[in-house]
Amino acid sequence: ANEGKFDGEIARIKEVHALYPNLIAVPVVINHVEAVAFSVNKALHVEHWSDLKEYSVGVLKGAKFIELATQEMNPQLFDTFETIFLALQEGKIEIMVIPKTTGLIMLYRAKINTIYKISPALARVNLYHYLHVKNKQLLEEITPVLEQMRKSGEMYQIRQSYFKELIFKK
Repeated sequence: ANEGKFDGEIARIKEVHALYPNLIAVPVVINHVEAVAFSVNKALHVEHWSDLKEYSVGVLKGAKFIELATQEMNPQLFDTFETIFLALQEGKIEIMVIPKTTGLIMLYRAKINTIYKISPALARVNLYHYLHVKNKQLLEEITPVLEQMRKSGEMYQIRQSYFKELIFKK
């Protein structure tokens, strides 16, 4: 998207602009994501990012807010949720930090009962739509529509419907 091959990006953190200067944020929060820690060792308990320092931590590539928060901990980066779950189950990492909803949905759908959520939300980050600079004229049209969707509760309903579909999708 930053190179103009796509018209924009959906559901990205506010800091994306610093990483990709050709993207412009639509100034309406469209969603949020929470980072939580999971482990096969349910006795572990993590309250803060700093609690992760003594463990081997796995992080999903592309989850920028988690990558940034754990960069000093030298995390192992994984390309897919499947590979990070497998690494945790095989003992290659002690903890994985991923978006809460995604983790819980994957555990439920795969009927995995050997991985546990071991932290409260370590961070909650708002998400925004982004437009490539070539589409900046759309900003004035998109912003009020998204704001109305947020105020009316339509965004919340879409989010709930989406996650419900993910949970029960085979």
